[in-house]
Amino acid sequence: MGTRYINQVLDEYAKKLPFIDAYPHVSRREFLGLMNVCDVMVGNSSAGIVELPSFRKPFILVGMRQENRLKAENVLEVGYNRKEIITAIKKALFDKTLFLIWLLVKFKFSISE
Repeated sequence: MGTRYINQVLDEYAKKLPFIDAYPHVSRREFLGLMNVCDVMVGNSSAGIVELPSFRKPFILVGMRQENRLKAENVLEVGYNRKEIITAIKKALFDKTLFLIWLLVKFKFSISE
């Protein structure tokens, strides 16, 4: 699946659901602002690995794109399986132990293998 297909699907959801907005591009300032107010970030972007830890927010890393990259403890790695992604999102949002770890502990980085 490419970016165009994903954007098309997001646009379709945005038309049907009033609580979803889709933007082809946002400025860096806006992007960092969105990171600041989000509860969890889901995707395969390096932003979830590089910038998001400073906001102490969880990142659900989908797929292998960032394999062998240094990652903070806020990263939950999953495959492309829908159930696995949903489970990770729920864990990121509702697991109080993880929340406290992300909130209180300085992020330690590790390389996944």
